[in-house]
Amino acid sequence: MSKKDLILNKADEINANISDLPVVRGLINGGLSMIPFWGPAISSALNTRVWQLFERNSRTFAEELHRVVSRIDEEKIDKDFLESNEFTSLLLTVLMKNAKTHQQEKVRLFVRAFISACLKKESEMTYKEDFFDMIDTLSVEHVAILGYVYARIFKLLPPEFSPQYNKDTNSPTAEQIGRRFGMDREEAVVMCEQLMKHNLIIDPRVGTYGGGGKDYGLSHYGIRFCEFLRVVPDPEADAG
Repeated sequence: MSKKDLILNKADEINANISDLPVVRGLINGGLSMIPFWGPAISSALNTRVWQLFERNSRTFAEELHRVVSRIDEEKIDKDFLESNEFTSLLLTVLMKNAKTHQQEKVRLFVRAFISACLKKESEMTYKEDFFDMIDTLSVEHVAILGYVYARIFKLLPPEFSPQYNKDTNSPTAEQIGRRFGMDREEAVVMCEQLMKHNLIIDPRVGTYGGGGKDYGLSHYGIRFCEFLRVVPDPEADAG
């Protein structure tokens, strides 16, 4: 069996059985319907909408996984990792997180991260699950803003150089981020400050003379997260 088929088969197997996981069946069979007012609504959601969401997300995950895997050079896949307990644990983690999201674009982010975790360059990284938790926590809009900051900062650097933060030329302002994503400045600041709380982006002028500004760079953790998600710099991202 090829390494690509191994990834797909394991994903399909767990996806097929995810609705029968004890944690879910236990909720349904645990007397939830007996709870006044809330019980029937919760039981109904678990018996109908949860399965519909699981089915939709599982189908999207499988389709996207097949699409992305078909384009990967098999030599880049770490076969030893595919046969490890860590791979099975990570797969179960990502499918459980994927099953409950209501954003289809987030399903695609989970696929992208999962594929990255299986590549030789990334498979030995010890904090892979942290990135899946981050995708689960952030909105698609947060990730889009992060990708925009990444593109703005690194689009002028030749690929042979390691990304280095350049606060003087390329870091976008809150106004530029707002225009890019159709939000006002205050909303853009709030979104960026939320990303700062997760140590993904930084305000480059914090701690310098004149106090903090409102243009944003990437932390080393943010750079690593973007690389893990294989964020591709967008030549049009500087239009704002």
